[in-house]
Parts: sequence; C-alpha cells; structure tokens
Amino acid sequence: MKIVAGVLALSLAGCGGGGGDAPTLVVKGSASAVATVSASWWQRLLALAGLGVVHADVTTAGSPTVLKMRFHALRLSANADCSGPYLTVQVFDPPREFDLVAAPTLFEGSPPPGTYRCIVFEADDHLAVVPDAVAQAAFPGRCRAGVEHVTDLYRSGDPPFRDLAGATIAARGSRGAPVVDRVHFFATTEPAAAQARSGGPAATQTLPLTAALVVPGRTTLYVDATDGLLGDTEDGVDYCVVEAGRMGFR
Repeated sequence: MKIVAGVLALSLAGCGGGGGDAPTLVVKGSASAVATVSASWWQRLLALAGLGVVHADVTTAGSPTVLKMRFHALRLSANADCSGPYLTVQVFDPPREFDLVAAPTLFEGSPPPGTYRCIVFEADDHLAVVPDAVAQAAFPGRCRAGVEHVTDLYRSGDPPFRDLAGATIAARGSRGAPVVDRVHFFATTEPAAAQARSGGPAATQTLPLTAALVVPGRTTLYVDATDGLLGDTEDGVDYCVVEAGRMGFR
C-alpha cells in the first residue's frame, strides 16, 4: 500500500448563520490528490530548493511517511502582483511545525469576504522527511526508513528570495551544514506580474495560482509526493529528499 505524501489544503468554510467566533478560513492538511495536474507544478516548487533542476532526469522511489515543515504566517493579498496591503490570517511565534502527512490544521482565521489573487506562506526553509522501506531499498545508505532526513531548501549560492517588503533574504547553509532561513513563498494568479513588480518575488519563490481565492468559498491546494523520494550524494554528503510529485489546486 502506497503512502500518499503530505498535502497542503486550503479550505474555506461557509459562514451562513454560524457562530461569530467560527473561522471563515481554515488551512489544513489533506491526503487527496483527485485533480489531474501538470508535473511542472511540482517541479516549480522543487526549484525553490534547487532540487528539481539538478535531478530532473533521475528515477525516484518510495514515499514519505512523515513530511514536516515549520510555518510562521499565512497572508493574503487582493493584488495579482502580490503587492500589499496584506491581510494576515494567522501568525505563529515561535514557528509551528506540522507533519503534512498527518492531515493537520495549519492555519485558521477570518479574513474579510473578498477575492484574493495572491497567497503568501511564510516558513522556515527546512523540510524534514521520514522515508518508507521502498525508498530505503532503492537508495541504501542514503534514505533510511524510520529516520528523519532534513533538507536545507534555500542554501548559500541559490537565486535570491525576497520578503514582503522586497528586501533580499540571505541564503545560508549547505547540504552538510544546514542553516534555518525564514522565507516567503508566493502563489498568485499572475506570476509574471508579481515577478515584474519592483521588489516583487523571484521566479524561484513564485507559484501559479490557478484561480483566485474567494472568501467565503472553497478551494484545495495539494502536494502529493508518492514515489517521489531521491537518495544521493553531493560533495561527500549523503541526503534523502522529496524530488518528484504533484501539486495543484482543486
């Protein structure tokens, strides 16, 4: 039985007649990847880590039994170029770590009703995976079942990320010596407009949003890394990472 990897799901609860304290926006985990999407979605996400380009032609095997990230905040913008003002859905201080495979609730909030063309995730640049036995068999000595493997997604020498104010975020760390950096990921209906804006996000931190987020309403953003692990060696350092999969909205 294959284990479907962690999934980010944006789900907006309807708010007709409910209690005033109930959130109108809930960001949660899901293990469903029903929609059909292009692999380029996932390759674009992996480009954030400089992974998809480096290993685009390799064969992946095995799935994460755990897939963890630490989130700082979720923000929304009505503007397709991802300019402000930004509406904050929720902030975690210190950042909160989630296992996406475990279908957690990530964020809750009640942004004003409206149409939001840009979604901004603020997170640490470390991704932790625990591979299954299939990955261990395919990449012996690199992917170890039951053992957590940490990848520094934004490393020294990578194309620069920018923050909400347009300032460059310093990239630190390496395969062998990872360093936590606080970064932003921008999902927008018009990636080209966001990247063209003065101080806008870099291409490597921008994802296409297939439709605007309407509050109240319902949409799902999923990440499925089934059979998408890769074990390899770089500069004498063994590593095991998520390298292939599917991402999209449904």
